[in-house]
Amino acid sequence: MGVEDVPFANDKIGPGAPPVRTEQGWLVLFHTVDLDRTRGKNGWEECWQKRYCAGVALLDLKDPTRIIGMSREPLIAPETEYEVEEGFRTNVIFPGGVVLEEDGTVKIYYGASDTVECLATAKLKDLVALCRPV
Repeated sequence: MGVEDVPFANDKIGPGAPPVRTEQGWLVLFHTVDLDRTRGKNGWEECWQKRYCAGVALLDLKDPTRIIGMSREPLIAPETEYEVEEGFRTNVIFPGGVVLEEDGTVKIYYGASDTVECLATAKLKDLVALCRPV
């Protein structure tokens, strides 16, 4: 998977939380970066024009190099005050951990603004539904 495969990234993509095995495939959270030269000064740096988001994809169980589906928009993007205005480096979401509970709830742990660790929850079926075929 490359940056050209992700509709909401234009600079780079990279790993996030370890994959979770599901009946439908490997559920993968990854980080994306989009660069926007009009963003100007954000955070502590003189000029920080990047935005990090979390994406979600589904990979084939037998051949994880094959992408079954992917969200067309970020799963998590910076939007709260502590994600876009406060912290060490603003406009940064970085997925670091995923826990699949027995009831189908997915706990997503992510860093925000290189300062705080956050928790988001979703239902597994909803995350899989976001992964539309590529």
